[in-house]
Amino acid sequence: MFAEIIGSFKKNLLLYLSGLLIIGFYISYVLYSGFNKSISIEDNIPKYVYVDLSGAVHKPGVYELLSGALVADVLKLGDGVLSDVSIDWVAQRLNLSQKLEDEQKIYIPFEWEFNNGKVESLDPLILEISEKSVPDSSVSPLPSGDSSSVNVNTASLEGLDDLSGIGPAYAQRIVDNRPYADFNDLVSKSGVKLSTLEELEALIIF
Repeated sequence: MFAEIIGSFKKNLLLYLSGLLIIGFYISYVLYSGFNKSISIEDNIPKYVYVDLSGAVHKPGVYELLSGALVADVLKLGDGVLSDVSIDWVAQRLNLSQKLEDEQKIYIPFEWEFNNGKVESLDPLILEISEKSVPDSSVSPLPSGDSSSVNVNTASLEGLDDLSGIGPAYAQRIVDNRPYADFNDLVSKSGVKLSTLEELEALIIF
């Protein structure tokens, strides 16, 4: 009788241990599969983001940053903002702690864009790159005010300011770096962007 009880106990114990072993293998498999999936998901997360920085910064361009980088990081790569940046706009709308996303554009406006009424609003800070954000190259900008030629060596600040794309800051630069012998001299000395001067080349004289 006692031997039968021992035999039954051993048999049940083996079944119990076998069941535990099977359950253990199953749990291990589930946990291992979940771990592999989490690694796979992490592998699909972009390690870098590419951001287009332009406007009133020292070094505009497309920058590669680690995923999770902030607006402050890309501005640092661009050597910060220029002296003629719109301080009010930066103070009110520039969130340096905002995380960057891949294929985003950050445009920092100049003060003269607001002073000349050239910009009504710039929302949001980070703009999606799309066809709407690309200017129509077939449309040539027209100068505001008088359309007659302007002598960059003798014109007043107000006269230079009336030229499309110049504004108070660029007008002051032109005056400060006078005189200019020709267009190439103006490009090299004035501190005004080449693209802006090329649009005005037909209107300026020396």
